[in-house]
Amino acid sequence: MDVKQAFAELGLSLHTSPADAKAAYKILAMQWHPDLNASPQANDRMKMINVAYALVCSHLDAMQQAAAARVRPKASASASANDNDNDNRSASGFSEFDWRKGFKPAPRGSTSAREVLVQRSVQVSLFEAAFGCVKRVSGTEPHACVRCAGSGEYAGNWTLGSKCMQCFGRGMHIERGGVDGTGRLMRCVACTGTGVFKSPPPPCPQCKGTGKTERKAWTVDVNIQAGTREGSEIPARDVRLRSSFQDVNLKFKLTVQIEKSPIFRLDQDRLSVIVPISSLRWALGGDMTVPTLDGTIRVRIPERPIGFWVQDKGWPQPGKPQHRKPLFVMPKMVFPEGLGDEERRMLQALDVRCKLPEVEGWNRSVQAWMESAA
Repeated sequence: MDVKQAFAELGLSLHTSPADAKAAYKILAMQWHPDLNASPQANDRMKMINVAYALVCSHLDAMQQAAAARVRPKASASASANDNDNDNRSASGFSEFDWRKGFKPAPRGSTSAREVLVQRSVQVSLFEAAFGCVKRVSGTEPHACVRCAGSGEYAGNWTLGSKCMQCFGRGMHIERGGVDGTGRLMRCVACTGTGVFKSPPPPCPQCKGTGKTERKAWTVDVNIQAGTREGSEIPARDVRLRSSFQDVNLKFKLTVQIEKSPIFRLDQDRLSVIVPISSLRWALGGDMTVPTLDGTIRVRIPERPIGFWVQDKGWPQPGKPQHRKPLFVMPKMVFPEGLGDEERRMLQALDVRCKLPEVEGWNRSVQAWMESAA
C-alpha cells in the first residue's frame, strides 16, 4: 500500500489536515472494529485501516516538517512595521498588497530551494579512464508544479461527500450467485468500502493534473581522475555546475561507465591483453609485438608461455598516472590452415624427428592397459 492508496482507504485527499485524518480514522474504526462489527471481513478491514492511518500520519508529519523548513524566521521585535510587512510574503513570491505601491516581487533567496537528486552514468573510453579527462554532461529534470506541490490536485479540502447510494453507506454489498441464491460479501466499488461517495478532487489548473510544469536543463563539467575504475562514484569536488535553474538545488550522483575495448580487457585494476601467435612461435619462443596504452612494444617471450607480465605498462594507480601496474599478456596459439604440399611434407618430417616424452609415455600407458585387459 502506497501513500495515495492509504489516503483513498481513509476517504481523504492528499491535502487534508491531521484533524480530519484522525476523525476519519475514528469513524472507520467505529464501523469496522471486530468488537463492533460481526462480519468475517471486519478483522482484515481493520488491519488495512490501521496501516493506512499509519502511512497518512507519517506523510502528514513529513509535509509539516518540510513546510516548517521553508518558512523564513520571523523578524525581531525591534523591527519596524514596514519591515514586518515586507518579510510576510506569500508562497506565490509576492509581498502583501500595498495600496500605494501595489504588489512587489519577493527578492531572491526568500524561499528555500528544494533539493533534487540527479543520478547519471558518465560514458568514458578506456584511454580517458586511464589518463583522466574532463567530460561535459547535460540533462533535464522535471520541475514540480509550485501550486499543487507535484500532486496534480487542486489545493483544498475535498473530503466532503454524501452517503453512497450503491451500498447505502455500509461499505459492503452482497454479490449474488449460484442456483441456490447464496452470495458473498464484497467491498463496494463505488465508495471503495468507505460508505461515503466522494467526487475526485479537481485537477490543478496550472499543471492540468500532471504535477509537472516543465523540464529544466542543466550542464556540468565532470573531472575524471586518472586510473578511475568501472562503476566508481565521482566525488562532488570533481563536479562543476555550469548552468541550472535557480529554484532547485541539484545534488549529483554520477558513476563512471567505461566502454569496452576491442583490444584490452579491464577487470577492476587488472589490465590484460590477448595476443595471437603461431603455434611454432609459441613452441620456439622469441620476440612478439604487444599493444599497450602507450603504443606497441617488442617483448621477449619464453618457450611455451601460458602468460607473462610486462612491468609498468598496466592500469595506472588512482590519481597517479605515472605509477603503472604490470600488464598481463596471454598468448593465444593459432594453428595454420590451408597448408600446401611443401609445408605439409616439412611438418610431417618435423613430427617424425621430434621426440615428445609426454606422447610416448601416454602411448606406453595405453598399451600396458590394453595388454592387462586382454
